[in-house]
Amino acid sequence: MKWLIISLLFINASTNLPETDAMKGFLKKAKSFNEIEKKTLKAQQFAVSKGETDFGYKHWVYTFTINNSHFEVIAIGINDSVQMMIAVSRSYDSKLKKSIYDTVVNYVNSSFGKRYLSKHNKLYRSSLSIKSFTRPSFSMFGIGCGGAGSPTASTIEMTKLVNQQNEKQLILLASSVHANDRIHGTVGLYMIKKTGFQYPNMQNI
Repeated sequence: MKWLIISLLFINASTNLPETDAMKGFLKKAKSFNEIEKKTLKAQQFAVSKGETDFGYKHWVYTFTINNSHFEVIAIGINDSVQMMIAVSRSYDSKLKKSIYDTVVNYVNSSFGKRYLSKHNKLYRSSLSIKSFTRPSFSMFGIGCGGAGSPTASTIEMTKLVNQQNEKQLILLASSVHANDRIHGTVGLYMIKKTGFQYPNMQNI
């Protein structure tokens, strides 16, 4: 299935549960979770882990630091064809959360996002229902996105492009016919173009 479905999932942060618990709860669709590979690329400032569940769900987690606040992008694959890309804020800083919230809503709705996220897909659907959420007090949101493949080499390449601010090359990745390239290009573009943050802790990766 090569369709792209964009959706936002909001989990209210009033539960006061750590984001890692929210993430684990999301993955309870499968019976168990087994981490099969983990590699730290830069002294806990940027790490990649790869896991697989009993039901065939695969996931890759990109963990990095923004202004001393932890942030994660989690890519979840089903049968190597469809992925859910989740951004998890590891901070309860309200200003940081609002910035992330505004960034994602604007990105998904933008012509830029629609153009590059839907270029090689037959269907593009945006199901943003933000009127029900009057406050950006969430701990997790997700963007469904096509993607599959081994993350390590692609992630390292994506990180280099982010550090170089090489937007042109990231756009080529985001509009690739290959799903794995698309997800890395999209993550990279999101990181340098849409968050407005600098990534000093990702240097020399």
